[in-house]
Amino acid sequence: MQPGSKNDVTAVSLNIANATPGGVHPWQVHRGQCGANGSVFGTNASYRALKIDDDGRGSMTANVSERTPTWGDYSVVVFASAANPETVVACGNLAPPAR
Repeated sequence: MQPGSKNDVTAVSLNIANATPGGVHPWQVHRGQCGANGSVFGTNASYRALKIDDDGRGSMTANVSERTPTWGDYSVVVFASAANPETVVACGNLAPPAR
């Protein structure tokens, strides 16, 4: 997460490796650590699905219409598929912002 190109926009980048080739995974940044079930940072529409290439890698960037946080806990959550959004296949706690 870092400030975006406009005020009140946060750019969020996600890079995945060792995933199943051809997979398509919804993902979001959530408030709180993994497992806390915090609210989505921004809106669901801010995050396009992550597509995994033939090498098991995927990269995606989202521009979220919210000011970049300077404090608090956040995590990135990757879901199994659009048809199975209840199953989390990956979650990572984001490091707190540098002060």
